[in-house]
Amino acid sequence: MAHVRQIRAAFHEARRRCPLAVTLVATGAVAFLTVTGRAANG
Repeated sequence: MAHVRQIRAAFHEARRRCPLAVTLVATGAVAFLTVTGRAANG
């Protein structure tokens, strides 16, 4: 049963990290598009 607890702990940790990762990726994408948009417009 220890194996099941380890899996559950890993899932809980992943659930906590997922929103942070999504926020980080979204922020990076917005920053990238902003910078490249300005470079294309002059």
